[in-house]
Parts: sequence; C-alpha cells; structure tokens
Amino acid sequence: MQAITTEKKTSSLTKEEVLNKEVEKLKGTMNDNVTKVLDNIDLTDELQNKTEAMKVLSEEFSITSKKVKRRIWYKNFRINICISLLVISLFYYIYDSVK
Repeated sequence: MQAITTEKKTSSLTKEEVLNKEVEKLKGTMNDNVTKVLDNIDLTDELQNKTEAMKVLSEEFSITSKKVKRRIWYKNFRINICISLLVISLFYYIYDSVK
C-alpha cells in the first residue's frame, strides 16, 4: 500500500480529499477481490459437483467391467471345454480306428 504523501502539487486538494480518493480506490480494489473470491467459490462448487458425478460414473464403469470380464471368462471357458472334448474325441476316434 502506498504511503500518503502531501506534496506541493496536491496542494489544491485537501488531505481529506486525498484520503477519500485513496479510500475509494481501496474500496474498488476490495470489491474486485470479493467478486473474484465469489467467482472462485462458484467454480469450486461446480468442480466439486463434476467430481462427484465422475465418481459415480467410475463406480458404475467398474461394476459393468467386472460383469463383462466374468462373461468373457465364462465364454472362453466354455470354448476351451468344447475344444478339449473335440480333441479328446478325435484322439479316441483315431485310437479306435487304428485298433
């Protein structure tokens, strides 16, 4: 903050007028700062809401991905069982036909 100076060039203004101008300038600065703080609070609230929404979506994604993983595992398991049975049947057929 600037020190209050009363030099000869401000002699046309009284000390009270100088102080009033500085107070008005300070009030303007404070109003700007309060406005910025309120804007930041609004942005913070908005960011918090988006974060909560993303958390819910990530939990849903996690549950869904686990279900899909189980389905794919089961499908692969069934395919492997079928292939194994086919190979065993083929070996049995070859073994039986050789006898």
